[in-house]
Amino acid sequence: MTPLDKLRTALGAIAPFEVVEPSVLIDVLLADAERLHRRLSPSARWPRRLGRGGSANARDELLTAMAAAREAHDQWVELREHDDIRLERVRAAVALREEIMMACLRSVQHEPDALAMAMMDEVEEIARGCEVADLVADLERLAGLLERHRAAFEVTDGFDARTRARSARRLAHELAASLAEPTPETAQAERDRAYTYLVSLISDLAG
Repeated sequence: MTPLDKLRTALGAIAPFEVVEPSVLIDVLLADAERLHRRLSPSARWPRRLGRGGSANARDELLTAMAAAREAHDQWVELREHDDIRLERVRAAVALREEIMMACLRSVQHEPDALAMAMMDEVEEIARGCEVADLVADLERLAGLLERHRAAFEVTDGFDARTRARSARRLAHELAASLAEPTPETAQAERDRAYTYLVSLISDLAG
């Protein structure tokens, strides 16, 4: 169990109106906490007035809160950077969807009428929605369409149906996986709660 896991109940108990965003860098806050930790005696215990329900040993509780704040901060940074990657994938998926659909429209003239109509019916059913789930569904359907009608694209200059189908499935898989990941907003909310808890703890022990 990580330090953040140990404090999840306590963090969840913080009222929304009590949560504050960081006003100092995490390294500055942790340095303040470390200086306080060194000042506390090994036998330091919670002042009765605090009424905390955590560890009886104040030094241990402070160390846990410090580690949890660092963990929450690092998770937020990692997810924020990963979100930039996800946004790049979304842009690539939108561009690929449009490219495939335009290639489908160009290729129908080379298909027999019945096949052309069947392919156009599939193209027209593509939702072209803006959500990630829409992109996943559209790319999967377009990949299948390319695989079923690959011969129609052999005469389309500069368009490799097999490669585009593979790219569509890969992007669809990556975007689908991202739907199950925590969002940067969720991580930021947890970071703010861990920060609030540590600031409050420092204030209680220093006072």
